[in-house]
Amino acid sequence: MIAIQSSLDGQRGTFKELFEFFNAHDFAIGGNWDIDGGFFDLKMGTDEDEGKYYFLRIPGIPEQGNFGENGAIIRLGTPFLLVHHYQNDQDDTARYRTYTAVMDQFASPVEKDASASDEWVRRTEEWLRKIETEFPFG
Repeated sequence: MIAIQSSLDGQRGTFKELFEFFNAHDFAIGGNWDIDGGFFDLKMGTDEDEGKYYFLRIPGIPEQGNFGENGAIIRLGTPFLLVHHYQNDQDDTARYRTYTAVMDQFASPVEKDASASDEWVRRTEEWLRKIETEFPFG
């Protein structure tokens, strides 16, 4: 995880406003969200030679209401670059049971928070600056 200084840090909006803005810029809600907070995630790209996925991740912390409720007031946290280093081969521990096939078919990541090259940090900063100039709140 590489934190990136941003004018978005500390900005507020309703969940609905933030969701619509980030959705229009190809962000998705990260899969591990709950009522106490979540992330607006943008998949920046993949480096297949290194087996890495790159994400720009912006935390959303509810100040009033719950994350996911349209009217909840959400404060944005410090954006960061997150790198997942995945296995290029099959997972030897995967199970061949019908009821767990959906969960067991994919290999575990080698690293959930791998390092990033200076080039990926630069790309992420550039994308973040574009988002900052278009951010309509605050």
